[in-house]
Amino acid sequence: MRAAAFDRLMTYQGVGEIGGLVAGVGQRILGSVSKYLVGKFFASLRKEFDVLAQGAAR
Repeated sequence: MRAAAFDRLMTYQGVGEIGGLVAGVGQRILGSVSKYLVGKFFASLRKEFDVLAQGAAR
C-alpha cells in the first residue's frame, strides 16, 4: 500500500524525427516500439520510487 504522500501524477510528451533508411523501413513499427520503451522506462521509475517509499516508511 502506498502512502498518500508519495502519490503523484506525471504527464509526458515527446516528439521525434526519424529520417533516412530507418524511416523508410520501420515507420510502421516506430509508434509501437516507442510506446513499449516509454512503458519500460516508467515501470523502472516506479520500482525506484517504490524502493524509496519503502525505505522512508521504515
